[in-house]
Amino acid sequence: MKKLAFLIALLNAVSAGAQTLSPFMGVANVQFFGNDGALLTSGCLYVFAAGTSTQAASYSDSAGTLNTNPVCFGSGARASIWLTTANFYKLQLCSANDGVTCSPSDVLYSVDNLPGGASGGGGGSSCASGCLGFFISGTASPSTSGTLRLASGDSFGWRNAAGSANLLFSKDANDQLGWAGGSIKFPLVGAPACIAGFSQLWSDNSANRWKMCNNGGTASQVVASGNDIDATDAVKDVHFGSSQAPFSSTLPSTNQFLAWNGSQIVGTGAAVDLTAQAVNISNTTIITPSANGFYSAACWEVVTQQATTSSTLPQCTVSFTDADSSVVIGIPLNTQNSGNTIGAVALPLQPGFFYAKSGQPIQYRTAGYASSGGTPMQYSLHFRLVGPF
Repeated sequence: MKKLAFLIALLNAVSAGAQTLSPFMGVANVQFFGNDGALLTSGCLYVFAAGTSTQAASYSDSAGTLNTNPVCFGSGARASIWLTTANFYKLQLCSANDGVTCSPSDVLYSVDNLPGGASGGGGGSSCASGCLGFFISGTASPSTSGTLRLASGDSFGWRNAAGSANLLFSKDANDQLGWAGGSIKFPLVGAPACIAGFSQLWSDNSANRWKMCNNGGTASQVVASGNDIDATDAVKDVHFGSSQAPFSSTLPSTNQFLAWNGSQIVGTGAAVDLTAQAVNISNTTIITPSANGFYSAACWEVVTQQATTSSTLPQCTVSFTDADSSVVIGIPLNTQNSGNTIGAVALPLQPGFFYAKSGQPIQYRTAGYASSGGTPMQYSLHFRLVGPF
């Protein structure tokens, strides 16, 4: 028996010496980890001929010293592994030494058609150039090109700094890339050339902001929420020097003006523009104040069609409820005009300033319109209300 064992060892040494060996993973001495990231001190690597369950030899050095099969790790979870360059292998990483084959429940990883070196020449590999520099997925249908060849369900990544979790890149069923680390940092760079057919995003080193360009267009800064922009990318403040002035959340109505009410910029006042008027205008509400306030009103009237015989351009009046006395007051804003010529105006009086009561309407009206003859006099009216101040 001793002579037979010696003969087998001699034959193995001769066989190994007659073939070229390559270091596994390029370094030969490899450290192994479990799926939890911990050292796989109780694990083993099973070595088979590619596409089979037939054990194949591996070696612990370039001289051809045989390893056991499986190759078990122990303290440090390290092993020295050399493979025959001309062969292809199937490797299984096992969480324990299960004897001749690894129990399916203990298989941590399996890869087939792995070349023993840069010029592997057998074992049914589908790699056109010997798979030099390639990692081939253990899942069916990996990518057919690229340096890292992954199947649809594969992921890759790193252990986090605390050693408590895996941070992986992966893709979902919609082919969208995901990163378990949550955030990604980008170096500040100069603007790239914008390319038609692509949208590009970068961290710009001139503005220190995100910039983007779409379909070969010009670079523009990306809007982001902050002091002046809300989470919906709407402008909520405006700056006067270093002071912020917030906008009201209430949309201004048609013909309103923007004004500062002491706490925010709001829509205020109102405007009326009428043409081809041929009668008096009855009391018409222009706004109803939500708080007591100081206002100014002005009215402009002009004849746009003269009457056949004669006419009188009416007087325009603003009416309101006084905030202190609660009395309804009317202020004339112009004079009547009986000129009956196109372009005749109701001469403005001094602007009407008043203090209006909350909840009571501010109205305008005309009185004194007159026209005689077959063709009536027509006029235009432009009324402006400004405030509160």
